[in-house]
Amino acid sequence: MHLKARKDIVITFNSAAGKIYIKKGETIHTENSHKFNYDNIKSIGYWAGLDTEKIFTDNNKWFSLVHYKKNK
Repeated sequence: MHLKARKDIVITFNSAAGKIYIKKGETIHTENSHKFNYDNIKSIGYWAGLDTEKIFTDNNKWFSLVHYKKNK
């Protein structure tokens, strides 16, 4: 997914030097959509050092939100 600026935007950060300038009409990439099954989701978490706490999904299992928890 991309978002398109409706006006010129300047983004500043408290924790970093510099600014980001986005001109009117410019797009920024904000999201990737990927297809994973439950085993893939758990494996991704495992290799990242995370436990899969819960997988929330719709009735069709087309979309999901994953709650990971850092391994101890």
